[in-house]
Amino acid sequence: MTKEERTFLIQFISRSDLNDELIKLETQILDFFVNFATSEIENKQEKTPQEFLQLEENFLKYSELVKYQYFNYGILAQSLEENYSLSFTPQHLKEVLPVDNY
Repeated sequence: MTKEERTFLIQFISRSDLNDELIKLETQILDFFVNFATSEIENKQEKTPQEFLQLEENFLKYSELVKYQYFNYGILAQSLEENYSLSFTPQHLKEVLPVDNY
């Protein structure tokens, strides 16, 4: 990995943020499946059609937000490429691993 590639990845990771709504929807979807699986095992609770519609709505929102998140990642990558010096070497810093062996 070249110094430019490493700098690009570090800048990309430090500047990108995950949408909080994505995390919330993912948790809701996973919670639904966990509750569904445990209720099926215990045979105590039936799921209503409204719960499945809510799951579908959450999943559709989630997939749309993921599309926008990746679009934003593309914008961020282009911005980093155009606006930042990727050959930057910090002063007074020794490399832990040589760039050639990374």
